[in-house]
Amino acid sequence: MSLTPDAPEPSDSSPSPAIAHGAEVAPEAAGSDESVRGGRQWATRGIWAMLDQGLFAGANFLITVGLAGWLTERDFGAFTTAYASFLVIGVFTTALLTEPMMVFGAKKYRDNLPDYFGRLIGGHLLVTIIGGLILGGIGLLVGFTGEKLLGLAMCLLAFTQCSQLLPWMTRNACYIESNPRPAAIAGIIYLVLIVGSLLCLRMLESLSIVTAIMTMFGASLAANIYLLLYLRPNLRSVFRFSGYGPATRDHWRYGKWATLTGLTRYIPEQLPYIAVPVILGIAAKTSPDLETGGALKALMNFSVPLILISWAASTLVTPMLVRAKHTPRFFKISGIMLMMTMGLPLLFWPVLGLLGEPIISLLYSGKYVDYAPLTWLIGLIPVIAGLDAVLHTQLKAAERPDRLFLASVASSAVLIVLGLPMILVWGLTGAILAILASYIAQAMTLCLMGGSIILRAAAPIPEDLGTDLRPLELPALPQEPLVSVIMANHNYGHMVGDAIRSVLEQTYGRFELIVVDDGSTDDSAEVIQRYVAKDTRVTLIRQDNKGQGGAWNTAFERCRGDILCLLDSDDMFEPDKLETIVDTFEEKPNVGMIQHPLQVIDTANQPLQVIPFLSRLEEGWLAPTVLRRGGRWSFMPTSALAFHMEVAQHFFPLSAKLYRGNADTLLFTVGPLLSRVHVIRRPLARYRIHGGNLMSSGSSDRAGMRKQLRSVYNTLTGSNQQLKRLGMDLPQLDPRVHLQYRERLFQLSMLRGRRRGWVGRYIGLMQVLLTDDMYGRAQKLMAVPTYGLLPFIPRGWRAAWLDRAKGMGRAKGIAQTMLLLTHFKPRRAQDPQTSTDSNKLQAEPSVS
Repeated sequence: MSLTPDAPEPSDSSPSPAIAHGAEVAPEAAGSDESVRGGRQWATRGIWAMLDQGLFAGANFLITVGLAGWLTERDFGAFTTAYASFLVIGVFTTALLTEPMMVFGAKKYRDNLPDYFGRLIGGHLLVTIIGGLILGGIGLLVGFTGEKLLGLAMCLLAFTQCSQLLPWMTRNACYIESNPRPAAIAGIIYLVLIVGSLLCLRMLESLSIVTAIMTMFGASLAANIYLLLYLRPNLRSVFRFSGYGPATRDHWRYGKWATLTGLTRYIPEQLPYIAVPVILGIAAKTSPDLETGGALKALMNFSVPLILISWAASTLVTPMLVRAKHTPRFFKISGIMLMMTMGLPLLFWPVLGLLGEPIISLLYSGKYVDYAPLTWLIGLIPVIAGLDAVLHTQLKAAERPDRLFLASVASSAVLIVLGLPMILVWGLTGAILAILASYIAQAMTLCLMGGSIILRAAAPIPEDLGTDLRPLELPALPQEPLVSVIMANHNYGHMVGDAIRSVLEQTYGRFELIVVDDGSTDDSAEVIQRYVAKDTRVTLIRQDNKGQGGAWNTAFERCRGDILCLLDSDDMFEPDKLETIVDTFEEKPNVGMIQHPLQVIDTANQPLQVIPFLSRLEEGWLAPTVLRRGGRWSFMPTSALAFHMEVAQHFFPLSAKLYRGNADTLLFTVGPLLSRVHVIRRPLARYRIHGGNLMSSGSSDRAGMRKQLRSVYNTLTGSNQQLKRLGMDLPQLDPRVHLQYRERLFQLSMLRGRRRGWVGRYIGLMQVLLTDDMYGRAQKLMAVPTYGLLPFIPRGWRAAWLDRAKGMGRAKGIAQTMLLLTHFKPRRAQDPQTSTDSNKLQAEPSVS
């Protein structure tokens, strides 16, 4: 945010001075002497550009400080309110003329700049005449209602605004020709005339609103004459109306959006100076409280220099960040900028708070001293504004002006919705709090909506992996395919009956259910045998305990089906699951793997929530994505998976050593590397939470965390072995790039009480997590405080904290229903081009 109108603010679309003249720098091939000369020229022009901004901004700052000290409180309040009203016209001239000029003048109209500048002057006359008539009319109306001083100030500004606003455009026109020097010289002229005239008027005791505004008019007129002599616009084209068509269309196409952005910036920057006197006057049933409005401007003057420094740094740093994208320098440069834009205000804040009264008395001749305690709040504004400037600059470098616009909208909304009532209740204090809240809202919006964009701009460009890999060619299924459902059971006799019964009650009847009792010591075998006796489609195989992987190997040897479904013995299918799976495979013959959400239930079969909770399942050809992420994607566990048998036979036999538990991890890691994935959007199975499964509450203690780490490591090790066995020459899946593995390592270190170095580990984890393209915005928003607060929670409570954050429960189910999170629209990966070349994956089946 910029509080000084004549300081050209770094616009989202306008190139900065550094960018504008960057094209002039000699290329390296031209020789070292020419490169050195070009570098000096670049530096010189950068200095002139900074001087240009500083001179005009400094002049306006000196005007407001001088008038606040030399005019009466009411006169200065009238000037402040009138000037804030006058700046509305500046929003339109900047958006419709200056910002489009920086885009189109640099290229499209560069060959005929004199005519183009002439038409811009004509457009400036039109906009300012219309704006002047409106402002003058309002001034007359205000004067007739009794506020003659305020009405007079508005009328004078309406009369002089054409000249006062013209330097905003003519100064920036110098940057089109990559020459900021004339703009800086015009700034010197403006500053000398302003300061000299005000001092003379002060000595002659003739300083008033009228003489102050006429002084600004005269100084801007002199600066305009110098700039027009340099630019040499074709003034005849001002009145040649036939040539306005193309430029008018271009400027309107660009400027209508820039106008909306400008208005959203105007509201938090200038609206308080109008709202304070009007609202307080209405509340007191008197004329506008101009004195309080002037006091607000007088206090805000202390924040202006530091805010201007922040935006000057933004202008300088933007091209550097553009060149530093996807390198470690991006955050190093941002960090240096942050130290300057927030470090200086943080040092200034206590000084202003402690010495506010004598500083105010010195600058304003004893006026506004009663408001000295408010300097503690005023000092915070440039601190937040400095953070805004850094985030703003990073998003500009990332080429995301849409996020900047949304942040401006959020800032304006906070000031209108919260700020105006705060002014009514707390007066001047409420106004300062409202301005501070608007800056905070902008910073929060930039962080929440642009944080991941910024981190992606800083992250190295990921290497494309597996781009030559193609999915398996799948044979067509028969007309009524046989579905093989395999189930491993170990001591779940009290639940396995529900699982078997859910399969027997399917609306699709052509299936086989193969249940392997893996060395159970309870009544599991007797329960299963009862169903075998009732239905010939159920087969029971008993064996010594070999773990889930060994049980699945045994079951798969007996499979005769065309489609493979898996069911844990503590889960249940919905009645139409198999029918839906079969129909989907028939409708999508190129899909070899299907997954769907799961309805989580408790031990009493009562629904808790649906998973996934905040993330979106992924579908399509995901092999390059899975390889880039180190084997990770948005998948579902056992009972939500189904495979074409041509794909399933590439998984078996599983390593009984690595997969005693969690054998599904190999299937959903290798599966998307073999075939396309499809997502059915509704839950087709129920996942039971009972305390004995991995995803149940209580798995976040140290033992559970080590178990999860071992599971991820075994998954990647087994997947690498399986891919090698299939003859697929692919990069190794590395735990070091697997985000879930890194999360578990951080959690385990916190559970062990290792606080030393946690800041570095947390920052490293957050940088990876927030740039991740699988986690959704809501997941990232939850992860930041979940991990950030973990070191400050007593060690004995940390496991419970993690369980509460990532566990399942009825509260999350209610939240899903209230927030309409039960519509599971998947994220689809880009499908590879149809190919018949030799690069297609043709791994030989390896069935035990």
